[in-house]
Amino acid sequence: MKVFIEKYWKEGALFSVIFAIYTLCCTPNMTWIGYDCDLGDFLNSARFAMVTHFPGYPFYTMITWLAARIPIGSEAFRLAFFVSVIPAILSVIIVYFVVRKQTANKFAPYIAALCLAGANVFFMQAIIPETYVFTAFIAISTYALIVYKKWRLSALFGGLTFACHWMMVPFVLFLFVYYKDFRKQWKILISAAILSYLYVIILGVMGNSLSMVGGGTNQFIHFILGSLIGNMSGWLSLPIWQLPQRIGLTIALFCVAFGVAVIPMIMYFRDFRKSRVLIAGAFIPFIYYFGCFQPIAIHHFAMAIPFMAVAAGLGITQIKSEKLKKYLSFGAIGVSSCLLIAMPFYYDIGVNLDKNLTATQFANTLPSLPNGSVVLNILRVDNGNKSIYANGGYGYTTIKQYDKEHNANLIPIDSLTYSSEERMFAYVDYGEYYRQQIYKDYGFIPATPCWSCFNTTPYNLSTTIEQYSGILSTLLENLSVANPNRSIYYYEQNVDDIYGGSLVKVGGNQ
Repeated sequence: MKVFIEKYWKEGALFSVIFAIYTLCCTPNMTWIGYDCDLGDFLNSARFAMVTHFPGYPFYTMITWLAARIPIGSEAFRLAFFVSVIPAILSVIIVYFVVRKQTANKFAPYIAALCLAGANVFFMQAIIPETYVFTAFIAISTYALIVYKKWRLSALFGGLTFACHWMMVPFVLFLFVYYKDFRKQWKILISAAILSYLYVIILGVMGNSLSMVGGGTNQFIHFILGSLIGNMSGWLSLPIWQLPQRIGLTIALFCVAFGVAVIPMIMYFRDFRKSRVLIAGAFIPFIYYFGCFQPIAIHHFAMAIPFMAVAAGLGITQIKSEKLKKYLSFGAIGVSSCLLIAMPFYYDIGVNLDKNLTATQFANTLPSLPNGSVVLNILRVDNGNKSIYANGGYGYTTIKQYDKEHNANLIPIDSLTYSSEERMFAYVDYGEYYRQQIYKDYGFIPATPCWSCFNTTPYNLSTTIEQYSGILSTLLENLSVANPNRSIYYYEQNVDDIYGGSLVKVGGNQ
């Protein structure tokens, strides 16, 4: 043990500092930052072992179920710490040693590790409950085990990647084709994936609740197929004239995230023969971001960052000039270290970012609402100058969780789905199906939807604040008229603070 400490004390000190910074900034409780992703769904799946978000994320769900039962802090903190922060630090350690394995350059492993730790996109996803960093950890572990020629373990992790985020599946398939020894372990790979998804199928057949629909085999199939087609439709939804801007934003993002390390990274990626495996690991999140209209798609880059960090470390060996190599090494380490140290000043949730934790406040107000009240979760609109927020519909899962725990009967309405007239996989009107399900579950009388008020889509960025207010007023009026004996609420976001807001009562006799 003494020899081990003496040999790796530098690495231990570095990893300890990184771990401390990540832990310091970790979300202490529920935040709308997480709800802008899928925090509500993941809290529900962790607490009740439910399948609450496409495509189920079975392995991630199993791990969060265990993490939620560790009596430390709030549930949101447990999920963020145990299933995001710790996998993030493990990813940093893996990146360090996988680069060390492949080069004798003494600076390269530190460049890779700090490059990953200081990347803001990776950092931001590592301090909230989300699946991106956890998936990145499983995927980079698959690659690292191949580097160390641990083929059986690599196949196991490859199969578990299938059971995390589907976006890394093409990477595993590439490894399957590219490495003969990896391919020989196909039984382990397939077994790990199938056994994980068997958990989702069992819950669906048994009738355990799914995202916005009930259980049962038929509804389970609707949920999986409908969500799959709905998600795939987002791949090519970005208007072609916005592509140059999206590419420019990506370049700017990675220049900020990696600093000087961008140079050796590019140097390594230029040699396609050497870098093709790492390119495969980073490729799909880029394609998705370049094709998807939602700016939130940028979060998917977190899964690509570890592979880019490895490329940055290995890329320093591509510099022929020893003097330039030395300057670039010190520059990359210095800039990435500064970026990491700066994180608490920008991304410390509960201190300088969402300091009031208004998602937690929202949850705390639910006991004061009359039983049977309707809480309308409004989608988010950004007209280019000013954002109008109202928790993006993810408060839906918080209310569902509250109802389940307290045997209450608050009625959450996701306005986006409620107002939808979209036909999913050719024959199901998802909005109508959703409205019927609400009536079946709550006896709540659906109002006339106002989807057409949104022009082409509710995400139309040309929608003005006045138009949006009119849409909201129409929907709230319809709900109030159809349900005169129920209190109707919606969450109004502060204009000057995108993470602040309060519940507003619209009408009702309760």
